[in-house]
Amino acid sequence: MWTPARRLAGALAAATVVAAGGACGSPVGGAAAPRDPTSPTAAAPVPSAAAPVSPSPTGVPDGPFVLGLGDSVPGAGGPCQRDPGCRSYVLVLADLATQALGHPVAAVNRARNDDVTSESLLADVRGNPRVRELVTKASLVVIQVGNNDWQGPCVFGNAAPCLEEGRRKVVARVGSILEEVVGLRGSPAGVRLVTYANTLTEDHPADGWGYEDTAANEEELAAVFDTAIRRLDAGLCGQAEAHGVRCVDLLPAVNGPQGTQPSHLGGIHPTRVGHETIAGVVAAAGFDDVR
Repeated sequence: MWTPARRLAGALAAATVVAAGGACGSPVGGAAAPRDPTSPTAAAPVPSAAAPVSPSPTGVPDGPFVLGLGDSVPGAGGPCQRDPGCRSYVLVLADLATQALGHPVAAVNRARNDDVTSESLLADVRGNPRVRELVTKASLVVIQVGNNDWQGPCVFGNAAPCLEEGRRKVVARVGSILEEVVGLRGSPAGVRLVTYANTLTEDHPADGWGYEDTAANEEELAAVFDTAIRRLDAGLCGQAEAHGVRCVDLLPAVNGPQGTQPSHLGGIHPTRVGHETIAGVVAAAGFDDVR
């Protein structure tokens, strides 16, 4: 995942991760107030103790599975790589699906930590036979992408026009991704598009956005970013609606109904608690259309 003015080095291989769904904590409500990581209610679900589900010879699990596509947020970059107990929200979501559906649900996480953009993911879903097969056969497809190319070239001095230009490109490409995914599956059922929470203050913005660390500069960037991320998320949800896909909007879910509260995710790259929170929000969108 891109961080302002620099990119996180790709620390994980692009290999597919396959894990079984198992026991875990209760889902988090989609519009709940953000959880305080120090609160007892934010306790981590117990990692799955079930044996991994063996994939078929083609690399596709034999049974139901959740497919994760996107950047290093679902790819569990950053602090999650330093925490042995941290798992991508895609894997945690498979646990929640197992609980809700009453049968094992595996996870195939194709989200990666090598600067995936909406452009590169679109190329993947259009031209990678393995990805196309996974999209076709998955019980639930979860997509979160666009932050890298939305913010990529932006700095403090050009933030507002740069973020708007990136937004237009990302929203158009994500629309094309959804068109391809829905076309492969023959229906929008079982597809989720996840937006981005506002984690700006948790990401030490002065370091990355290239400004003198003063209260005035911080307030200026915060105001620009707040407007920009609301426009980005609204555009993404608009594309989801246009394609009949359920949009999981993290901004009101974890930043509060007005989108003004701290996310408690740990930054753009979530902590263990952050991934569990996101998984709960995605689960709150329901499993009734999961095949």
